Amino acid sequence: DAHHAAPLRLSARISEKSEIRAGAPFTLHVEVSNDSPTAVERVHAITDCLRDELDGIELLLGRIEPGQTVSRDVRLQVMAWHSSFTDTLRVDLHTGEPDPTPDATTTVRFDVAGLPRPTLTFDYWIVDDPTLANKAPSRPNTPIYPGDTPFAVRGNGDGNLQPGEQALLAIEVHNAGPGPAADTRALLHNLSGTQILLEEGFVELGPIPVGGSTRGSLGLSVSSSADPATPVSLDLVVADVQLRESVRHTFELAVLGALPAFAAASEKVRVGPASGG
Repeated sequence: DAHHAAPLRLSARISEKSEIRAGAPFTLHVEVSNDSPTAVERVHAITDCLRDELDGIELLLGRIEPGQTVSRDVRLQVMAWHSSFTDTLRVDLHTGEPDPTPDATTTVRFDVAGLPRPTLTFDYWIVDDPTLANKAPSRPNTPIYPGDTPFAVRGNGDGNLQPGEQALLAIEVHNAGPGPAADTRALLHNLSGTQILLEEGFVELGPIPVGGSTRGSLGLSVSSSADPATPVSLDLVVADVQLRESVRHTFELAVLGALPAFAAASEKVRVGPASGG
């Protein structure tokens, strides 16, 4: 705590005795004593901090009688994505309108412990087989407006893109830790112009525990006039938006010319050295 000379004495402290974890609320306790022989009107305190979420917060204390001490608590919180840091929070005390020189001031030092971070990786693949669409990862729940034709997977099932196909870009996201992912989302950008149309460019994937994974998919419509000589270029970002951890990959997918429908077939192949006579 720090104190200011009479007539007003100001002190402030963090109430919690344990460490402050990023994203968890904590309490700033402020006390003001009036050592003058007269009452003081319109007393209020304002925080000053380099952290935006802790800056400019006003505490109203009102009228303080002679010899009286008034206290206020305010709940504060830094964003969960902060890594560990030490900082100071200044509290300025004013009577009446704030002016450049406060009537009293004090500074509180505090430590924030960052949360364990996730390590994200992802796999992706194309689903262009209508018979497998219902087994594919779920797309976002995109509203269908009057007059729109609902999106449906339409392709030859070979796992490649062809002009006129409608396919899913399926995504599986993994978290290797050491911390859980709280709110994972995928954002897809089309870098190919009119080669394809993204049915949606964003999907919420939710939390992922350490060692866990989750899936989602995004709809792609390949133009019927797509040029097979020009691959589809996509930029995919997967991020935990609470902890601001992300992974990004820009990749290309070939557009093949017209091909017959894919048909699965079995074949027996013998591998090994030929027997000698």
